[in-house]
Amino acid sequence: MIGNRNQQGFTLVEVLISIALLSAIGATFLAAIGVGSKAILTADKMDTGKQLAISQMEYIREMAYSDSYTAASIPDEYAAYTVQIDCESVTSRNSDIQKVVVITSLQGEEVYRLEDYKVR
Repeated sequence: MIGNRNQQGFTLVEVLISIALLSAIGATFLAAIGVGSKAILTADKMDTGKQLAISQMEYIREMAYSDSYTAASIPDEYAAYTVQIDCESVTSRNSDIQKVVVITSLQGEEVYRLEDYKVR
């Protein structure tokens, strides 16, 4: 029978709309996973840089007062990181006070900067 309206099922338009909605939801979910994984990698990089800077600052605190300091060795698993140590006298207040800045970098990009003062 050609005019029978009692058939059950979905029309082509309903199926296409549901596929489009599922595709949009899936694309949003995949984008969120991508953003989340990038945020985790960035946080891990910053935390590693922070821990390396703290360990270098502790190493400097144990050293005698000096015009310059050499960095402690970096563990092999963090060989991609580099450490730069800058120091300058705070002559405006007292020549026995020194500002020490430890900068950790990963592939030439600054990751973390730690500043502290050392007294003679």
